[in-house]
Amino acid sequence: MSTATTPHAPKSPAVRTLKRLLNLPARVSDASLLLGLVLLGIGAVSWLLARRGVTAPLPTGAALRVESLFSRGGLSRVWSNPSALLTAVQLGTVFVGWFGVRVAEQTGLLRAIASRTVSRVPAWGLSFAAVFTSILTSGYGDTPLVAMPALWAALFLGVGRHPLAGASVSFAGCAAGFGANVLVSRVDVLLAQTTQSAAQAAGSTIAVSPAANYWFAFLSAFVVSGAAVFVASRWVDPLLSEVDVEAQNIPLTNPTAEARALVFSAIAAAVCLVGFGILLALPSSPLRDESGSPEPFFAGLPIAVAVLFALPGWVFGRFAREPNAQSPRVSALATGAFSDLGSYLLPAFMAALVIVALDSTNLATVLIIKTSRIFKAQRLIAMSGVPLYMILIVYTAAVNFLVPSASAKWALLAPVVVPAAVRAGHSPESAQAAFRIGDSTTNILTPVMPYTVAFFALIKRYYPKAHAGTLAALTLPFTVTFLLVWSVLFGVFFFAGLPFGPG
Repeated sequence: MSTATTPHAPKSPAVRTLKRLLNLPARVSDASLLLGLVLLGIGAVSWLLARRGVTAPLPTGAALRVESLFSRGGLSRVWSNPSALLTAVQLGTVFVGWFGVRVAEQTGLLRAIASRTVSRVPAWGLSFAAVFTSILTSGYGDTPLVAMPALWAALFLGVGRHPLAGASVSFAGCAAGFGANVLVSRVDVLLAQTTQSAAQAAGSTIAVSPAANYWFAFLSAFVVSGAAVFVASRWVDPLLSEVDVEAQNIPLTNPTAEARALVFSAIAAAVCLVGFGILLALPSSPLRDESGSPEPFFAGLPIAVAVLFALPGWVFGRFAREPNAQSPRVSALATGAFSDLGSYLLPAFMAALVIVALDSTNLATVLIIKTSRIFKAQRLIAMSGVPLYMILIVYTAAVNFLVPSASAKWALLAPVVVPAAVRAGHSPESAQAAFRIGDSTTNILTPVMPYTVAFFALIKRYYPKAHAGTLAALTLPFTVTFLLVWSVLFGVFFFAGLPFGPG
């Protein structure tokens, strides 16, 4: 065992509070046990609401009824569809995304990169790079939610900082900073379409484009990154200063051959990128569908990311090994990559049961439709301005614990929230911007977001004593800080009359 040597400030009251979370007894904060209790709670609430015949009107006009988890239909939907459990926690994405980074780490590639490049970066700069790169990748598939925290944990460890600091700040960028970016993503397209439909239904003639929140999201990327650096230096680093790191079995490399191995690894990475580029450019590429869209490539992005890490990692291990050492075998690298996922399987199974239970009982959808009626209240609409949007941000952050998908959640909320904003005299895109804040900030806390469980497994890899309290201690500071800072930024845009996006 070894301890991180990151410099830290004296323990503040906030750090002492987080320390108590970190040191909760495992018997009362076991992740699988808590998820089991949540599952029982879903069963009890769904049984009660089903007995009362609770329904909610869908946008199509049909009535959606709460089904009891303990009914014949409820249990059969969970019991008879085990493949739904695998889909619920995105098991394939987690395994493939984890594989590539772990291969690159096992062969010593990430340690070599860290020692020769990022070791010269100051602590705040490294934290900023971790969160900002994670924000940049967050809008382009789910793979970054698995790969980026694992990557930055290895890089932080390579320069002598605590790996969980790198993992935490990166996961905060990917998940809690999901609504911030300097590029327009596919999520922006989906949300804009829903906002446009809701605005038209409310009588608005404003055209809502995918870039409707671009100026706000662009500036948010830098503000959120700065907030993450502050959280890391003020609370996370001091919290982790007394947390031991589990020893990592990374083979020693030949220093004289390491530089040459890095060159060959860079060539391998370049070959991968050029190869993917050629396959995407060819009109008849197998990575395009019949209409010429590159959707098949993006659907398989986890595989591309795994290859981009694994192949250079294997090449580095092949050329950087000690003279008499055996060349790294692919089967051994694969075994080592997946050996750490044992701590992932049980919490993932329990989380999958919770997700499927919420879906099969219709509980989450009905509760959101029912509670979102508050935005139809004339008293709330009369508040107008920032109070209306602050309620929307907090409300969205809360219901994110039921439905973490941004597009699915906005499809339920937009038909109510956007008309309320229009009637109050505000633009549809301002409502969408407020929604993105609440939708993002609690992602790292909700157990029904599949990658929260994967992040928990990464924590246990470096700190085997970790439990649900550890996860809360490492994520709660980011959620609270992002929620406050991001809301202030929204208020600045709103009061100053700044456009949320071009046009």
